[in-house]
Amino acid sequence: MVNLSLSDLEAFDPKNKKNRFCCPICGNSKSIEQKHRSIWVDRKTGVWLCHRCENKGLLIEWQKQPSITNNLASNYSPKEKSLDEKKLKLVKTEYQSFARGFAYSPGQNYLMSRGISSQLAKESGCGFGYWKHWFEQENGQYSFLKDKRVCFPISNQDGEVVAISARAISDDYLEPKQIVKGYKSLGVFSTPDGLTNNNLIITEAPIDALSLAMADFPSIATVGTSWPDWLIDLAINKELVLVAFDNDDAGNKASSKLIDELSKLGVKANRLLPTRKDWNEILLADGLNSLKLQINDLVLDYYPTPSTTIDLSTPTYSLISY
Repeated sequence: MVNLSLSDLEAFDPKNKKNRFCCPICGNSKSIEQKHRSIWVDRKTGVWLCHRCENKGLLIEWQKQPSITNNLASNYSPKEKSLDEKKLKLVKTEYQSFARGFAYSPGQNYLMSRGISSQLAKESGCGFGYWKHWFEQENGQYSFLKDKRVCFPISNQDGEVVAISARAISDDYLEPKQIVKGYKSLGVFSTPDGLTNNNLIITEAPIDALSLAMADFPSIATVGTSWPDWLIDLAINKELVLVAFDNDDAGNKASSKLIDELSKLGVKANRLLPTRKDWNEILLADGLNSLKLQINDLVLDYYPTPSTTIDLSTPTYSLISY
């Protein structure tokens, strides 16, 4: 059990909302804002729980009270989340409308401007739509504004869409820039053959999985620095496992955590570290052939076998729009 005090939480997140705080244990690499407030505190009992890193305990101020013991904290466990079938159905329906609207859309054009072919984007299930942002007015009524978003499906191990990640693509977007709707903790974004390939390449963002797929390297994206439990089980039967998160503090910490989890199960996993911040940045700044060469060099450092190299001669995907 990690010792935390209420003063620690308030100092780390001074603009907290009542009993919600950003976590100083797992959130020190994230911005201090509402969407990252993963710690819940019961101010009556002093019990706290982080829904991201799953640490829990009793705040130090309450430990000094004789009427409250650590048993309260150690016996506390959050209710297991159950799937709301109605919510899941709405997510699937909304995703289908975005997928149907992708061809020749601003979303397709945006991804092409990032070096991603329309064919690959379509095969990966990308979509486009006008995202509604709801606001409560003073009279209690609700109104909404819309902005343009490219959408990425997040699917479970059976290929069932369980969430949507929507990224703003215009300068006049409404915060936050990236929105996730549904049950992200249950799935990943995958490019074609990203989950079924003998190699498992795990990136952080869908745009990076798409960038590696452009280089003939089927990949998946965790859409953040957390992953579903089933991903660990999937990795056990793979010939090659590479963690290709961003080259920054958050990406490096998450990579170490994931590799450590895999190694405990006997899975040999290595870090595929981009020479720039992320793989899409390499694709845009250095070009597709350079990206392929960099990946080949990095992979061969760990797995010096011909089966892991990439064919540099003929690209699988073309940037010509359909």
